[in-house]
Amino acid sequence: MRTKMCRNGESMENGTLFLRLVDKYDKNLILEWANDKLSRENSFSSAEISEEVHEKWFDNILSSCDNKLFVMMNGEVPVGQIRLEILRNSGTVSYSIDNKYRGYGFGKIILELLEDWISFNYDTEFIIIGYVKTNNTTSGHIFESLDFMKSENSKYIKYSKRIIPKHR
Repeated sequence: MRTKMCRNGESMENGTLFLRLVDKYDKNLILEWANDKLSRENSFSSAEISEEVHEKWFDNILSSCDNKLFVMMNGEVPVGQIRLEILRNSGTVSYSIDNKYRGYGFGKIILELLEDWISFNYDTEFIIIGYVKTNNTTSGHIFESLDFMKSENSKYIKYSKRIIPKHR
């Protein structure tokens, strides 16, 4: 059964938008999103992902304690995914929005929902880090609109933000 992310009975919803952990039934959807043309262009590895490679990766994600993969839902409709690779009290984030729903502000909302999830699920300060290709101005604007700190080099822009627990 799919459940909404919550802590102590508090809803993690933003209107009808919420994050839920992926389950085995999401394998094909995540692969479809990963192989979307724009997603591949904005990825640091632009080659199409094979079903075999994806299946191994996805099975590892499902069993990992250090990686969280969520689907953002708009009611019953999946609109995007966001992954958090956790190392102690920090995590690298990557996300994508289904091409049918791009341009509606879901990129910003998916990051806000992840920030909320982190602030409710960590007892100490947590650092979110996102790496964006220099030509991916859309994602860059989204991170900047959410007050992520920016540092650049010739290949990518690193965005980082401190998240303080809400229950402290």
